[in-house]
Amino acid sequence: MVTWTGTEAHVATLVQDFLREQMEATTLCRDAERALEATTAHDLVADLADVHERELGELRELAERFGVELPERGTHREARSLGRLRRARRRDGDDEVLAVVHDVEDRLGAAYDRALTNTTLPDAYRPLFEAASQTLRRHRERLGAVERAAR
Repeated sequence: MVTWTGTEAHVATLVQDFLREQMEATTLCRDAERALEATTAHDLVADLADVHERELGELRELAERFGVELPERGTHREARSLGRLRRARRRDGDDEVLAVVHDVEDRLGAAYDRALTNTTLPDAYRPLFEAASQTLRRHRERLGAVERAAR
């Protein structure tokens, strides 16, 4: 339970929200990685999963610093995404699997954009979110190129 008020509570809430987003993205990318047949798509999604795991580590450190409880795994949204991924793997192949990954990455990118435009994000934490956003943006651009090639 977060007991701070003001900016500290706000950062704690951001951290908890991002932990949830990163956990979902990591789980989905690891499952998608196993589902993809094309080497380029597989390697890109594996790289994305590595990025998410690295970000999870940094967010867990922030969570510990702010006394934030780790969110539960297996949210309803994560379950829907994983179900969609399994259906795509069985029926549609790499292009639809990549579309599911793309949707999750878009949600994560939007979350970073919201955090970076939020005026209550302290300057001390802004570089962490900016670096993660830039890394994600580069990988999302590569994902778009791989998706186009898979069609």
